[in-house]
Amino acid sequence: MNRNWLAACAGMTMVASAGAQQQAYTIDTRHSHITWTVTRAGTLSFTGKLVGNSGRIVLDPQAGRGEIEVKIDTREQVTGIAGLDRQIRAMGLFNTSEFPSAQFTSKQVVFKDQVPQRIDGELTLLGVTKPVTLTVTRYGCGRNPIFGNAFCGADATTTIRRSDWGMTGWSSLVGDEVRLDVAVEAHPE
Repeated sequence: MNRNWLAACAGMTMVASAGAQQQAYTIDTRHSHITWTVTRAGTLSFTGKLVGNSGRIVLDPQAGRGEIEVKIDTREQVTGIAGLDRQIRAMGLFNTSEFPSAQFTSKQVVFKDQVPQRIDGELTLLGVTKPVTLTVTRYGCGRNPIFGNAFCGADATTTIRRSDWGMTGWSSLVGDEVRLDVAVEAHPE
């Protein structure tokens, strides 16, 4: 959850030739992120980003298979308010002193017409592993118009309950449901 967390990765399709089967990608940490959104005081949404994510994606659209592994650096959490960022990293929330990272892994990418639609995986956060399903909302591949290198990008989304992972701090102020929006850019290996 660099900035992508988890599964948006699944939205990657092959950049290789039409005859290719399986393609591996490395997540571009500079152009990937996970945005989290919670309800604050029951009245408005509040967002932050996890920006220190890295990982690898392997997709075989023709066979309808894929694997994803993303490491999420929870210390790289940003709200735009430095003091709040320090508090969010503390115990009761991300507890980064004990758990400096989270992880998302998937061996089940669901395709329709060779296009990723859903990613079923597991999120490990605060030492707790639970199943998570991401819905791929956008994907595409192309070439960078400036540098000419091939890349693929994807967006995916899911909603989790933070208490399922033991993240119970600020429960009187912050809602339990967390929407995760993942944006990933990845490059062929």
